[in-house]
Amino acid sequence: MRFAFRADASSAIGSGHVVRCAALADELKLRGEQTVFFCREAPGHLCDWLEAKGHEVRRLPDAEASPAQEIEQMQAALGGERFDWLMVDHYSLDADWERAVAPAFGARCAIDDIGRRHDCEVLLDQNVLDDDNAYRDRTPHGCRRLLGPRYALLRAGFAAARGIRRYSGRMEHVLIGFGGADPGGETAKAIEGFIAGTPEGIQASVVLGKSNPHRDALMQHYARHPRLQLIEYCEDMPGLMASCDLAIGAGGISTWERACLGLPSIVTAIAENQRLIAESVARRGGQVYLGTRPTTADYADALRLLSSNAWLRESCARIAARLCDGRGCGRVAAALLPLALDLRHARLDDAKNLLAWRNAEINRLPSFDPTPIALDRHLAWLQATLADPRRVLLIGADRDAAVGVLRYDINDTEAEVSIYLVPGCHGQGRGEQLLRAGTHWLRLNRPGVARLKARIKADNRRSQSVFCAAGYVREAAEFVLNVN
Repeated sequence: MRFAFRADASSAIGSGHVVRCAALADELKLRGEQTVFFCREAPGHLCDWLEAKGHEVRRLPDAEASPAQEIEQMQAALGGERFDWLMVDHYSLDADWERAVAPAFGARCAIDDIGRRHDCEVLLDQNVLDDDNAYRDRTPHGCRRLLGPRYALLRAGFAAARGIRRYSGRMEHVLIGFGGADPGGETAKAIEGFIAGTPEGIQASVVLGKSNPHRDALMQHYARHPRLQLIEYCEDMPGLMASCDLAIGAGGISTWERACLGLPSIVTAIAENQRLIAESVARRGGQVYLGTRPTTADYADALRLLSSNAWLRESCARIAARLCDGRGCGRVAAALLPLALDLRHARLDDAKNLLAWRNAEINRLPSFDPTPIALDRHLAWLQATLADPRRVLLIGADRDAAVGVLRYDINDTEAEVSIYLVPGCHGQGRGEQLLRAGTHWLRLNRPGVARLKARIKADNRRSQSVFCAAGYVREAAEFVLNVN
C-alpha cells in the first residue's frame, strides 16, 4: 500500500510532527509498504533527514500559503497520483483541506492533539488520557478514533531500550533537551538551573536540536564547562535517555519518549498544545511540571527537590512507565492496514490451547473471574459451548499462527462479546484487529445481529482503549457497537 504523509518541520514550529510521522513511516516500510512525505522547505526542515532514512520526499515551496494555495500546491505535488492513505499531521490544515484533497486518497488519517474538527476515516490523538469520547462530535460518523499514549508514535528504539532499562536509584547523569527547536531559549535557563541546583558530582548531557536557533551561542558559552556535554544532534536518543537518571525538557512527543523509559522528568510547556498533556501527566504523579514560563530559579529548585529524593524519582518513573510502552507505531499500523486475520470456529481439539491461553496470568487477572479454570470444568464448558447455537467461539489467526479468541453470546439481535489474546500477542494492535475481524464475520454469517456489547472491569483501561479503537462507545457500564 502507498502512504502519503503531510507534515512540516521548521525552526519556528519544531520537529515533532515530522519525527512522529517518520516513526510510523519506518514501521510501515518494515511491513513492506511505500511511504512518501510532502514537506515545506522552511528553515530547519527535515527533508534531507527523511531521505537519509529511505523515505521519498516531495518538497513544497517555503512560503506562507493561503488555504486555497495549500490545496493547489498539494494537488500539484501529487501529480495526479493516487495513494491508499493520507496521513496529515499539521495544525494549519483542517477538515476543509482534508475534504478538498480526498479524491487522491483511499482513506485519510488525521494526527492531532489540540482537538480540531476533521474530515477523515481515522483520528489519532496520542495525548488523550481522560476522555474516551474525545473527537466524537468533531469527526464524521464512523470515524475510528485511536486515542491515548498506547498509540504514541515513538521510534522502535524506545521500546527496545525500555526492555533493558532498570531504575537504579542513583543520581549521576541528567539529560537536558527541548526537542528539535527551542525558540524560547529554555535550554540556557535549564543549564543555569542545573549548575545552581545540583551537586558537583552530577553531570549533564545537553542535546541541541537540528533547528535550535540558539545552538551556536550555547556551544560557544558552555562547550568547556566541566559538568556539561553538549551534543549537537543525537541519533541514538533512546540509548542516551536510558543512560540518564533524570531529564529536563518540554512536553510534546518527548513526554512519551521519557515515559516509555521510565525516566523521571522536570517539564515545561514551550507551546500551548503541550500544556494540557503536561498538566495531566503531572497530576498523575508521572513528572514535575513547572508551567509555561519557568525561571532559572524554578529549574534549580526542582532539581534540588528531585536530586535529593530517590523515592520521588522512583515514583515518577513507575507512574510514567505505566502510561506508554513504546509500541504505538505497531498498533497504528495494524489499524491502518487491511485485516490480516482469518477466523475459524473453535473445535474440541483446541481445548488444551484454549485453556492455556485463558489461564495465562495476562488474560486471567483482568477478567471478572481471575481464578484458574480446571481442565474438567473447561472441557465441560467447551462441549456445551460448541453445541449451543446461541454461542459462537472463534479463533483468529495470522498466517496460521493463532493470535486470539472471540466469543459471542447471541440473544436475538444483540450479542455480548468476550475476547482474549494468545500470550505473546499483546501490545501489537491484535485486539483491535480481532474485534474488527469478528464484526466483519458477524455481518456475513449472523446478519441478524445489529448490536454488540461488552462488559469490561472499570480498572481495565487497556481493554477499554482496545474496544474504543475498534469503534465501540461507552454507554453506562458497557461498551457497545451498532453493527448495521
